[in-house]
Amino acid sequence: MIFLLKKGFFNASGDYLFHLLSQSFKSAITVDAYYLSKYFFCDWIMIASTFAAFVFSIKFGHQLNGLKLITIYVVGSLVMDLISIYCEIISPNYRIESFFMSLFFVFEITIFFYYISNNIKTAGIRQKLKIFFLTFFVVILALSLGHILFAKSLKAWLMAMQFLYVIVPCLIYFIELFRFYQPNLKEHPSFWVVTGILFYYSSSLPLFILGDYVFANFHEYLNILNALNYVLYAILFSLFIRAYLCKTKVQY
Repeated sequence: MIFLLKKGFFNASGDYLFHLLSQSFKSAITVDAYYLSKYFFCDWIMIASTFAAFVFSIKFGHQLNGLKLITIYVVGSLVMDLISIYCEIISPNYRIESFFMSLFFVFEITIFFYYISNNIKTAGIRQKLKIFFLTFFVVILALSLGHILFAKSLKAWLMAMQFLYVIVPCLIYFIELFRFYQPNLKEHPSFWVVTGILFYYSSSLPLFILGDYVFANFHEYLNILNALNYVLYAILFSLFIRAYLCKTKVQY
């Protein structure tokens, strides 16, 4: 546009050309703004909370050996956020993003399941949970293998079924915690971590169950569901930060 102005294109055709270029420039800005705000900035809030959790894990994680798995998860989440930013904004490629999202989902459930089971003190229950999780891998991995190989998103009902493999151990953890132990909950990291995990999975379960229906019938509202999911993730990472601030170095 500066070049056209310097060349004296202020005749009728020059004004029209200038108008077209200006509109194109505005359209480009509008598209970029849409990608930045299509989830009502909730995705950026989630990323900010993930980064904050990462900072707290670096600063306080070495004092709490029991949170090593959570630190690994936070780092993995941050990497997944960067991949999503690249695939959605910088170089749109939803097949690659979907592929990594599928892998991350399995990674997430595995980390959470092992963290929760490691904080259950009854040996018999831990052994049953390992069998329970082995069943999860046999059934879920068999059903989702095709989706991962072909970089397709997992079906909502399949993801909802996987959520149950995390919710059940969370409930067992709390039953054992309140039945056999009377800890100072404010200063026990596992309480805050498992509370965050249970809150996220139980709250987001309806979102994933409704996902396919909303996509098919109310596609314009799909971004609202995604935004709500990002808010729940932000709460999850906030509770992780609270866990890193605990003063105790033991699990119970």
